[in-house]
Amino acid sequence: MHRAAFGALGLVLGLTGMVAGQQVTQEKPAPGTTESRRVSEILGSTVHLSDGRGFGKVEDIVIGPNNQVDYLVVSHDGRYVSLPWDVGRYEPAQRSFTFEVTPQAIQPLIFAPNAWPTFYDPTYTRRVQGVFPKWTPRGIGVRIGPAPPLPPR
Repeated sequence: MHRAAFGALGLVLGLTGMVAGQQVTQEKPAPGTTESRRVSEILGSTVHLSDGRGFGKVEDIVIGPNNQVDYLVVSHDGRYVSLPWDVGRYEPAQRSFTFEVTPQAIQPLIFAPNAWPTFYDPTYTRRVQGVFPKWTPRGIGVRIGPAPPLPPR
């Protein structure tokens, strides 16, 4: 009899421990830390250009050789355009990105769904820099474009 009682007590305590282990906490980030985003929250986000209208939707994300997100691939009129991640501004509450560039300026970055560019080819990165002059590719190890001037001595 005592064995059955202790066995039942052990079972109850074990189940209680399992339930306690499954509790979900929602902690707020510590001050000074950045909040993380899941890719599933970003895919499908609306992309706006400087004209303020919706340009397209985030279709895919390109992760570079440095294991960081380098490009958003945006669907627009049955084609895609690659936009550098670092240049856009993400608004999580609206699920939208804004890029300060005109639709005409990004024409060199548009490609067909079956003709993806080689994102890390120097020719392609120069094309991206032609649209976004302040953008610098990450993780490639070579700066594309003219060298910055040396500081005066």
